[in-house]
Amino acid sequence: MQLLPRQNDAKPARRLSFSVFPKDRLTDLASSYRFYRCVQHLERRGSIAIRPNISWLDAGCHNGAFLRTIGELYHITDLHGCDQYSEALKSQWDSEWTYHQVGLEAGFDFGRQFDVISALEVIEHMTDTDRFLVDVYRSLKETGTFVLTTPNINNLRKGLSLCFR
Repeated sequence: MQLLPRQNDAKPARRLSFSVFPKDRLTDLASSYRFYRCVQHLERRGSIAIRPNISWLDAGCHNGAFLRTIGELYHITDLHGCDQYSEALKSQWDSEWTYHQVGLEAGFDFGRQFDVISALEVIEHMTDTDRFLVDVYRSLKETGTFVLTTPNINNLRKGLSLCFR
């Protein structure tokens, strides 16, 4: 497994700007900005060639806001999301991606591999992070990309310290 492999031929098709970045109907502005920063980072590094024919799994997708954004931005058709919540969280706009209700703590195996697996602010909720990473490794294609983000605890501490002054 390679974490964010460099591919010189994977140049971004355009420069992203947050002002034109798709804002999801069901997501707050802060989440949209997190999604934008994630995609912006991938494009700047040339980490992966984001194109319509890749497969993408968003582990811990909640209501699928990131998947909707990726689908709208890149016209990816093989989008999958998994989380512990009921499929009822999917909205009327979610026909473009497949939801799998699964508790990530219990492990997951979809019987296939993906080009990209994202886990945006998920791993800090796991008690058995090793198992989660093994499941990701098994579900990722050999040349695949794993996108992992965590909250910036220093930013949280700074915000809390301001509240208690």
